[in-house]
Amino acid sequence: MKKTITVEMAAGGYLADEKFYAELVLPAKAYEIQDALQKLRITSNRDANLRMEVCCCEILPELTDVRLDSPSIQEMNFLAQRLAQISDSEAIALRGVWKRLEKAGHLEEPVRAMDLINMTYGLDTVMIAANVSNDYELGEFVLNGDLDDDLIHLSERIVGLLDMEAVGRWYRINQAGEFVGSHYVVAGEYQLQQIYDGIHLPAQEQEKPFVFRLQVAESPVDDSMENLSTAEWISLPIDRDEADRIALKHNERCIEDCYYYGFESAIPQITAQHYGDMLSFVRLNRLAAEIAQMKPSEQVKLKAVLEHEKPGTLETVQEVVDHLGEYQLDNRIGDADSYFKEYLLRHLDTRFDARWLDGLAVCTEGTNLMQRQGAAETDYGIVSARGGQLYALVPFEQEQAQEEAMEMTMGGY
Repeated sequence: MKKTITVEMAAGGYLADEKFYAELVLPAKAYEIQDALQKLRITSNRDANLRMEVCCCEILPELTDVRLDSPSIQEMNFLAQRLAQISDSEAIALRGVWKRLEKAGHLEEPVRAMDLINMTYGLDTVMIAANVSNDYELGEFVLNGDLDDDLIHLSERIVGLLDMEAVGRWYRINQAGEFVGSHYVVAGEYQLQQIYDGIHLPAQEQEKPFVFRLQVAESPVDDSMENLSTAEWISLPIDRDEADRIALKHNERCIEDCYYYGFESAIPQITAQHYGDMLSFVRLNRLAAEIAQMKPSEQVKLKAVLEHEKPGTLETVQEVVDHLGEYQLDNRIGDADSYFKEYLLRHLDTRFDARWLDGLAVCTEGTNLMQRQGAAETDYGIVSARGGQLYALVPFEQEQAQEEAMEMTMGGY
């Protein structure tokens, strides 16, 4: 489905002066939305802590200039789906309707998601005139099209004396019309629909959860793209017998004999480059089954470790999964500055007032501490080295002693 809206989201962090950010291009699939929420450390789609603004919408550019009334991601995703489904003429009508409703005071900020969604319905009833971009052209259009009864009966001599711009302006004001680019929209005829009540979104097709998806078909003979039109998507994990049954539909003995045209992953750090070809199907399917059984917190940790370790093959990805319990993740914090403050809080006296740390800049110290611990900053939090601890006590002198030893060694050469 065509992407129509890009939103930027922000949420407050564990520490008072920390915020997390994520960008999401809509409409998005369930796993993409979940990934964005995980980066924001949010567990609910209607978390009051979430702040969202539209930074790009080609179909309705006016959306980038308004303050929204705390919409949920699901609402904005549904709006993006509606925008992707409307025709070009309906998109023009929508912009005209927006202008008219805004002038009439029906879109006072903050604008409700309910009104935005309802505006995408009933647009096919709005009349549009092409190649009419100003009042003068509208006046000529009205006159030549015999659209006004009073003008029809005028003689040619009187018509020649008419101010076409004034005629067009009068007609536009009377119809509550709007110009959208090179089109005239009879926006005054539109009645705002009442499809969405602000609570229950209109029925949508439910997505089947998956870890990976493969678009498979019969292996090609002459041209690698020759069977693309017959390819179908299968979701992993999948039962082996079911996979081979699908292969038989495509004239292949087993799933490994098929050819794959597309790869989709609910884990962004695992891509088609890791997969390679269908000979790795068993390994990929087993990996999918393991990830599907993980708790949400474990899946977040997996993403963080994969981002940190950057394994290049399915074998090395599997090694990360096998040793996932040997890593630590603190997903409440997101940068070196916050990491160092949390380190201090864990080792200072419990009577210490944490507000002393607000506004304190310790990014350099945090970076040094992470290097000493072997930890790393990721989109999902701070992750430890394999077998390491995030908040183990580290002697300050150790680094200096190592540097002096290095200098002495080099001096010996």
